[in-house]
Amino acid sequence: VDFDGTFVRINTARGRRKAVNMELRPKVGLDIVDPSDPFHWISIRGHITEITEEGANDHINQLSHKYTGGDYQGFRPGEIRVIYKITPDRVITG
Repeated sequence: VDFDGTFVRINTARGRRKAVNMELRPKVGLDIVDPSDPFHWISIRGHITEITEEGANDHINQLSHKYTGGDYQGFRPGEIRVIYKITPDRVITG
């Protein structure tokens, strides 16, 4: 997950449960906890604004560098990566 200044962006592969759920129910919620401080968290409620394949392979590689420091190694033959752009409606932090 990342934030581009407007949208919270989720990257997954077409057909996975996460993708199917977001397409069936475009209202979403994310709860993210800081692993170094469980009392530091953010809760986001919003809705899917855009679904795109454009730039999704590059985006998953950027996320992989953010989280692991290296290129994404999980590409599967025939897999189509998708970015789900979420417009936040409500944000709560703690």
